[in-house]
Order: sequence, then structure tokens, then C-alpha cells
Amino acid sequence: MKLHHVSVGTLMLILSGMPTVFAQKTFTMKGQMGQDQQGMISLRYTVDNKDVRDSCAVINGTFSFEGKVVEPTFGTLVFIPTDKSINGQYKEFFIDPSTHLETKGTGNLVSTQVKGGESQVDFMQLTEAYLPVAEKGRVLDSMFRVYMEEEDKENAQKVGREMEALRAKRREVQLAFAMSHPNSYVGFSVWLRKVPGFLFEPAPIQSEFAQFSPRIRNSIEGKKLAVRLAAAERLSPGKMAPNFTLKDVDGKDVSLASLKGQNVLLVFWMRNFVPFESFSFAMNKISRACKDENMKILSVYYDTEGRADWKQILDETGMKGDNIINVMDPDKLQVEATNGTVINAYNLSIGGTPHAYLIGADGKIISRNINFMEEPAKQIKALLKN
Repeated sequence: MKLHHVSVGTLMLILSGMPTVFAQKTFTMKGQMGQDQQGMISLRYTVDNKDVRDSCAVINGTFSFEGKVVEPTFGTLVFIPTDKSINGQYKEFFIDPSTHLETKGTGNLVSTQVKGGESQVDFMQLTEAYLPVAEKGRVLDSMFRVYMEEEDKENAQKVGREMEALRAKRREVQLAFAMSHPNSYVGFSVWLRKVPGFLFEPAPIQSEFAQFSPRIRNSIEGKKLAVRLAAAERLSPGKMAPNFTLKDVDGKDVSLASLKGQNVLLVFWMRNFVPFESFSFAMNKISRACKDENMKILSVYYDTEGRADWKQILDETGMKGDNIINVMDPDKLQVEATNGTVINAYNLSIGGTPHAYLIGADGKIISRNINFMEEPAKQIKALLKN
């Protein structure tokens, strides 16, 4: 594959010139299984991060669907036979816009073949590449079940390690396919699975992302990743932490800039995650352990529907030490960073909290990778000494 050297800044310039509205286009699907197949079948796919589901009756093995998608997307069929003695079945495939898909076979859903657009062709190639791994996986899974039933822990653990190695092999197959298909939505979708939720080390991801074609980089998911890469670069150690102003528990304005001259542990959090108790315990431990480090903890809370009052949570957890400043952002976290000054500045999302930045007295980011589950106070003290 030819390597395209594209910086994050260049990526953003390219993407900023692209239209932001993507038109939905109709696809159709007709299915034919064996004529003895009766029941209900459901279709599931995603449009703009939202699950779309449809269902219809299967009569004498036939069914049909119609829907709209913006770009090629992964789809799943689930068939529930009328005969309850027969297990449900599913089929995976890719949907291209403005495409007619055909699902044909003379038996059950599993035995059918799906024909569609170019993405489905790619998906079938990837599926074929999986076959040796899948066959071995079925054997290992059967062995594991037997050993577990026999309470043979030694052999079960051995097979478990083989299964883990096989998952790594499957990942190798996925990445090899992605890197050899730079213009494929299928390849890009499986590659995206390796991209972590928070980009602590964006450089390797940026390098691989640049190898995909302009069509893929300018796709909806490509644009989203470009935004995340730009944010990761903007929030990297040594860069100035973006300033903001929010209100504290007394309704007074507190800005990050007002804390300049002190080290700051900037923590974004909400109540709706597990294990919250471990997080609140760690926050209080940091407060006590770092009280002599010329450091303030700026705690930024995000409300979630159906949760207790913010001040009540602070009372229950005791996260109100002398060196903790509690503020609340009135904006709501989404699955992706889409609104709000602070949310955009720090590229925050529901899946990305809690998250902390250690900021030096000069206002520059020291670290964006504080692990609350592994002695965070020790991490902070070590970073401040360097």
C-alpha cells in the first residue's frame, strides 16, 4: 500500500471543505430460504450512531426489507422459526447505499448466501480469510465446554490460552485485510476496532489512518476519527490546557486559568459508571496524599438523567476536601463529543469518563493518562517530581 503522509492539521483542512450533510439512500433486500422455513426475521443496522431495526414474517422461506443508509454499514439478520424446537439463526453482511441485496438458499438462514454491493464482496473476502481461524475456534470452544463440565481446570486453562492466541490471530487477519484494502469500508470498520476510546498515543493511529484512501478518510467515521486525532494532538503533554469557566457548588464562577501558579488535577466525571465507589475513594485518597504538592483538584461533574443531585453525591462520597474545587458543566455528555464548550475543548464523551489531566503550574499539560485504579496518588507525585 502506498503511504500518504497527511498531518492532522492537513486532515482537518481537507475535512473542513467536505459537505457536512450526508444524504440517505435507499437499499432493498429480498430473501429466499427453503420453502419449509416459517417464522419472523429481523434486520438490524446502524445509521448515524443509531440502531435501526425492522422485522417481517417469513412465509414459505421468503422475506423482504427496504431501508435507508448514508454509507456502507454492517447489518445483521436474525431469524426466529415458528417451530420453537429450532434455534434462532443469524446472518451478517454489509449494506451499500442504493443497492439491492439478495439472500438465497434452500435451507435455513445460516446456509444462505448474501449478494449485494462492493462492500458485501469485500465482506465475503474477509469472511473467507477468517475460515481457518473460525474452524479452529469451533473445535477449541467445544473442547473448553467439555473440560469445564468435567471440572478439568488445567486443560480448560490450556485451551483458554489457545483461544486467546486464536483471537490474536483473528485480529492479525483483520488488520492485514484492512491495510491491503485502503478504499474499503469493510477494511476500515475492522481497523477502527483497534482504535482505543481515548488516544493516549495518537501517532501510530494517525500513521495508519493516513494510509486509507481519501474516500475513507472523508467518510462519516473517518471525519470523526480525524476530529479525535486533532483533539489528541491539541491535548498532548506540553500543550496548554484549554481554559474554561464553570460554576461551583455556591454558584460562583471558577476558571481553570485562575488556578495558574498551582498544579491542577483536572478530573471529568459523572455518576453513571462502574466502579464509581473505587473512583470516589481514589479521589479522596489523592486529596489527602497530595495536600502538600501545591495542587488543586478541579472536579468537573456531568449530570446524567435519573441520577441523584450533584451536591448529594458530593455529600455521600465526601469529595469535598480543602484542595478539591467542585464545578458542574450544564452541558450533557453524548456518545461522542458534539456539543458544549468544555466538551468540545477536551473531546469528552460518555465512554471517555472519568478522565483526568495533570496540569503544571505553568498551565501546560503534564499527563493525560492518570489511572484511578492503580495508585493514582503515587503516579501524580512521581510526575510532579520530574
